[in-house]
Amino acid sequence: MAKKPNVDTESEVRNILIEVAKKRKRITYMELTSRIRSRNFIPNSQDLRDLLTTISVKEESMGRGLLSAVVVQMGKDGMPGKGYFKWLGEPVPKKDRRKRWLNDLTKVFYHWAPRVHSSTCSPALSTRTIPSTSQRVFIH
Repeated sequence: MAKKPNVDTESEVRNILIEVAKKRKRITYMELTSRIRSRNFIPNSQDLRDLLTTISVKEESMGRGLLSAVVVQMGKDGMPGKGYFKWLGEPVPKKDRRKRWLNDLTKVFYHWAPRVHSSTCSPALSTRTIPSTSQRVFIH
Protein backbone atom coordinates (compact mmCIF):
# COMPACT_ATOMS: atom_id res chain seq x y z
CA MET A 1 0.00 0.00 0.00
CA ALA A 2 1.27 3.48 -0.89
CA LYS A 3 2.27 5.88 1.83
CA LYS A 4 -0.06 8.81 2.43
CA PRO A 5 1.63 12.01 1.19
CA ASN A 6 2.81 14.59 3.72
CA VAL A 7 0.31 17.48 3.73
CA ASP A 8 3.09 20.09 3.48
CA THR A 9 4.65 18.28 0.52
CA GLU A 10 1.25 17.87 -1.11
CA SER A 11 0.54 21.60 -0.73
CA GLU A 12 3.99 22.51 -2.01
CA VAL A 13 3.65 20.34 -5.12
CA ARG A 14 0.08 21.51 -5.74
CA ASN A 15 1.26 25.13 -5.58
CA ILE A 16 4.07 24.43 -8.06
CA LEU A 17 1.61 22.80 -10.46
CA ILE A 18 -0.83 25.70 -10.13
CA GLU A 19 1.98 28.17 -10.83
CA VAL A 20 2.82 26.23 -14.00
CA ALA A 21 -0.86 26.00 -15.05
CA LYS A 22 -1.39 29.74 -14.55
CA LYS A 23 1.37 30.34 -17.09
CA ARG A 24 -0.21 27.78 -19.45
CA LYS A 25 3.04 25.83 -19.41
CA ARG A 26 4.15 22.29 -18.67
CA ILE A 27 6.85 20.98 -16.34
CA THR A 28 8.89 17.79 -16.64
CA TYR A 29 9.03 15.25 -13.85
CA MET A 30 12.73 16.13 -13.47
CA GLU A 31 12.03 19.87 -13.19
CA LEU A 32 9.24 19.23 -10.70
CA THR A 33 11.36 17.05 -8.42
CA SER A 34 14.17 19.62 -8.47
CA ARG A 35 11.74 22.33 -7.25
CA ILE A 36 10.28 20.33 -4.35
CA ARG A 37 12.00 21.39 -1.11
CA SER A 38 10.02 19.51 1.55
CA ARG A 39 11.02 16.03 0.38
CA ASN A 40 13.32 14.30 -2.08
CA PHE A 41 11.66 12.44 -4.95
CA ILE A 42 13.04 10.40 -7.80
CA PRO A 43 11.35 11.61 -11.01
CA ASN A 44 9.89 8.22 -11.99
CA SER A 45 9.16 6.96 -8.47
CA GLN A 46 5.93 5.41 -7.30
CA ASP A 47 5.85 7.93 -4.42
CA LEU A 48 5.77 10.83 -6.88
CA ARG A 49 3.08 9.11 -8.99
CA ASP A 50 1.00 8.53 -5.85
CA LEU A 51 1.33 12.17 -4.83
CA LEU A 52 0.35 13.44 -8.29
CA THR A 53 -2.63 11.07 -8.28
CA THR A 54 -3.75 12.34 -4.85
CA ILE A 55 -3.53 15.96 -6.02
CA SER A 56 -5.36 15.26 -9.29
CA VAL A 57 -8.18 13.32 -7.63
CA LYS A 58 -8.80 16.25 -5.26
CA GLU A 59 -8.58 18.85 -8.03
CA GLU A 60 -10.89 16.88 -10.34
CA SER A 61 -13.44 16.45 -7.52
CA MET A 62 -13.48 20.27 -7.21
CA GLY A 63 -14.10 20.62 -10.96
CA ARG A 64 -10.65 22.05 -11.71
CA GLY A 65 -9.37 19.17 -13.83
CA LEU A 66 -6.46 16.77 -13.47
CA LEU A 67 -3.74 19.18 -12.34
CA SER A 68 -1.04 16.58 -12.95
CA ALA A 69 -1.72 16.99 -16.69
CA VAL A 70 0.91 19.77 -16.62
CA VAL A 71 3.63 17.24 -15.63
CA VAL A 72 5.22 15.59 -18.66
CA GLN A 73 8.12 13.40 -19.71
CA MET A 74 11.27 15.04 -20.98
CA GLY A 75 11.81 14.66 -24.73
CA LYS A 76 10.06 11.73 -26.33
CA ASP A 77 6.46 12.79 -26.92
CA GLY A 78 6.11 15.55 -24.30
CA MET A 79 3.20 13.78 -22.61
CA PRO A 80 2.72 12.46 -19.08
CA GLY A 81 4.05 9.00 -18.28
CA LYS A 82 2.03 5.78 -18.49
CA GLY A 83 1.02 6.12 -14.84
CA TYR A 84 -1.08 9.17 -15.68
CA PHE A 85 -3.41 7.03 -17.76
CA LYS A 86 -3.44 3.97 -15.47
CA TRP A 87 -5.38 5.46 -12.58
CA LEU A 88 -8.09 7.18 -14.63
CA GLY A 89 -10.54 4.37 -13.92
CA GLU A 90 -11.10 3.29 -17.49
CA PRO A 91 -8.43 2.05 -19.87
CA VAL A 92 -7.34 4.65 -22.41
CA PRO A 93 -6.18 3.01 -25.66
CA LYS A 94 -2.68 4.10 -26.61
CA LYS A 95 -3.94 5.74 -29.80
CA ASP A 96 -6.34 7.95 -27.77
CA ARG A 97 -3.93 9.01 -25.02
CA ARG A 98 -2.71 12.27 -26.62
CA LYS A 99 -6.27 13.44 -27.27
CA ARG A 100 -7.35 12.55 -23.72
CA TRP A 101 -4.32 14.32 -22.22
CA LEU A 102 -4.84 17.44 -24.34
CA ASN A 103 -8.47 17.58 -23.20
CA ASP A 104 -7.34 17.26 -19.57
CA LEU A 105 -4.64 19.91 -20.06
CA THR A 106 -7.11 22.30 -21.68
CA LYS A 107 -9.50 21.95 -18.74
CA VAL A 108 -6.69 22.75 -16.28
CA PHE A 109 -5.54 25.77 -18.31
CA TYR A 110 -9.11 27.00 -18.66
CA HIS A 111 -9.58 26.94 -14.88
CA TRP A 112 -6.23 28.36 -13.76
CA ALA A 113 -5.54 30.80 -16.62
CA PRO A 114 -8.77 31.73 -18.36
CA ARG A 115 -8.42 34.02 -21.34
CA VAL A 116 -10.22 37.37 -21.24
CA HIS A 117 -11.88 38.40 -24.49
CA SER A 118 -12.12 42.00 -25.60
CA SER A 119 -15.38 43.16 -27.12
CA THR A 120 -13.86 42.67 -30.58
CA CYS A 121 -12.86 39.03 -30.00
CA SER A 122 -15.02 36.19 -31.09
CA PRO A 123 -16.20 34.02 -28.19
CA ALA A 124 -15.34 30.95 -30.29
CA LEU A 125 -12.44 28.75 -29.28
CA SER A 126 -9.01 29.56 -30.65
CA THR A 127 -5.95 27.36 -30.63
CA ARG A 128 -2.40 27.78 -29.39
CA THR A 129 0.58 25.52 -29.96
CA ILE A 130 2.02 23.91 -26.85
CA PRO A 131 5.72 24.80 -26.61
CA SER A 132 8.10 22.02 -27.69
CA THR A 133 5.37 20.03 -29.42
CA SER A 134 3.32 20.46 -32.53
CA GLN A 135 0.12 19.81 -30.62
CA ARG A 136 -2.54 22.46 -30.46
CA VAL A 137 -4.78 23.05 -27.48
CA PHE A 138 -8.17 24.75 -27.55
CA ILE A 139 -8.10 27.95 -25.54
CA HIS A 140 -11.02 30.25 -24.69
